[in-house]
Amino acid sequence: MHVSDDGPLRAPAGLDTVWSEREILAQAEALGQVGAWVWIIATDQVWWSAETYRILGWPNEGMVDSDTLLTRLHPDDRVQVVARLEAAISTTGSFDLRHRVLAPDGTVRYVRNR
Repeated sequence: MHVSDDGPLRAPAGLDTVWSEREILAQAEALGQVGAWVWIIATDQVWWSAETYRILGWPNEGMVDSDTLLTRLHPDDRVQVVARLEAAISTTGSFDLRHRVLAPDGTVRYVRNR
C-alpha cells in the first residue's frame, strides 16, 4: 500500500482501486478483531464500527443509546461498568475495563473497553 501526502490512499500502480480511510480501518479492525466506538454524551448516542457490532453479535442498526447498552450488559457486571464509566466522565475520560455483554441470542461475549 502506498501512502501519499497529497490525496487518498491508493493501491500500487497497475491497480485502479481507491481505498478510503474507512475501508482501511474496517479491514484493520477485522484483522485485529478490535472494534471502535464513540459515545456522544450530550445526545446520549453511541456509534459503533461494523466490527464492534460483529464482536458483540448484534445487528448493525445504526446508533444506539446508553439505556440500550445497559440492557445488554451482563447483570453481574452492570454496576461495575456504570461506576467506571461515570468515574471516567467526571475525571480523565479514560478507563480500561473488561466485562461481559449479552448477544441477542443469549450468548455471553467477553470484551475489553479502553
